[in-house]
Amino acid sequence: MGDYIQMGSWTGAAHAFWMRHDGNKYRAQYTKLAMPTTNVTVMNDLGGTSYGIFKIIHYPNTPLSYPSDTSFSWPNPSLRKIQAVDQYNNPFGDEKNWKFRDWNGNLADRINPRVFSIISGTPQIRAEFRRIHPITVQNKLIDIDGNTGTVQFKDPLGSNSYEDKTSPFSRGDIFENELESPYGIGAPGFTDANEVRWGFLSWSDGGNQQHNITITGPITYTATYKAHLATFSPTGTSSNNQRKIAKASNGTLLMVYESADRIW
Repeated sequence: MGDYIQMGSWTGAAHAFWMRHDGNKYRAQYTKLAMPTTNVTVMNDLGGTSYGIFKIIHYPNTPLSYPSDTSFSWPNPSLRKIQAVDQYNNPFGDEKNWKFRDWNGNLADRINPRVFSIISGTPQIRAEFRRIHPITVQNKLIDIDGNTGTVQFKDPLGSNSYEDKTSPFSRGDIFENELESPYGIGAPGFTDANEVRWGFLSWSDGGNQQHNITITGPITYTATYKAHLATFSPTGTSSNNQRKIAKASNGTLLMVYESADRIW
């Protein structure tokens, strides 16, 4: 039968390359080798319920869909590119929407799609989804039927800093009871087109000018603003009701006037 000399392998460990000596000739012979594999289950977790589909992006860039809780027998080691479907709207008929949050409960692991290393310690790959709700952040200007100016919003999964937004500002995908760090809202002062200065007075939830919020359902946050030294009452500056200036004993100047059913 001749002598065999192993020369190497190709396509990883899938095939071994042999040279067979048969008389005065050498012949190439390939033998397919068994590769170790590991069983992996891929699933979507919507609050403890497996639901929906996910995608595996095959070489070169072909995504194929599979139902949640599909098991695979993959070479060990190998790489697999997996994509979670971003959002499910009202999947259980309870008017609750769900959005992809992270992989395997790791709050910082949010890349989607993601390349996973398949090794023997990878029994499951789990796409975690969380409930989401719509919110609106807006201004209310005392004595004016208007919603203008600027509000602020802090997204812990974005820049995690307070960013200026035009009022009213709305988002429909705010995670319920966000686990990493809270969302936030702010009410900066602003000057309108008539050069009237508006200052923060109060939030509808009683929070400070900038404060964290925790979302448990659809909600609107309203920041009330008061125009600086301004009254929109037609009698506020007539006859004996105009603004009065008085000097306190310590030299402080005080101005008194009516606005929004209050004395300022």
